[in-house]
Amino acid sequence: MMTHTFSPELTQKINTLKSHQVPCRLGQVEFASPLLMAPMAAITNIPWRLLVQDLGAGGCVSELISCHGITYQNEKTLQMLKIDPREKFTGIQLFGEEVEALTAAAQIAEEFGAKFIDLNMGCPVRKVVGKGAGAALMQTPEKLPTLFKSIRQKIKIPLSIKIRKHEPYLDRIFSHRRIPWC
Repeated sequence: MMTHTFSPELTQKINTLKSHQVPCRLGQVEFASPLLMAPMAAITNIPWRLLVQDLGAGGCVSELISCHGITYQNEKTLQMLKIDPREKFTGIQLFGEEVEALTAAAQIAEEFGAKFIDLNMGCPVRKVVGKGAGAALMQTPEKLPTLFKSIRQKIKIPLSIKIRKHEPYLDRIFSHRRIPWC
């Protein structure tokens, strides 16, 4: 990990926080602490992730990345997949609406060194939802098992999902007892 020069007061607080860290697990991935840095568009890039991990975050998630940008081999999108070797616990967050594209993108993200894949199912932004991605995935819970199984069959790393607590679809999804969750 990187070593930064901070004020003595901040250094003491960081060291106190780190002395109380307790590891936690997500599938096969063990995080140094349960404090995980959430994905933030245009913010959670490599320098930011290295900084927050150095400050005590147990892990980080990339900003959301389009599965189509990955599968179309868009150079700017592929740059977003890069993970610095000094990052220990970084996952890649994907968004999209097509099973095949999401599955292929998850495989590519794994090849880039992601420790886990986080599927965005909570973004309410019109540009994302309008294409059937993000929170729109929650509107068709009957399609989710196919999506999850397809991705799980092609990657060896854990798969997580991002949802929002107050989405109107949640009651319908989690009360839908017929869905064979993966």
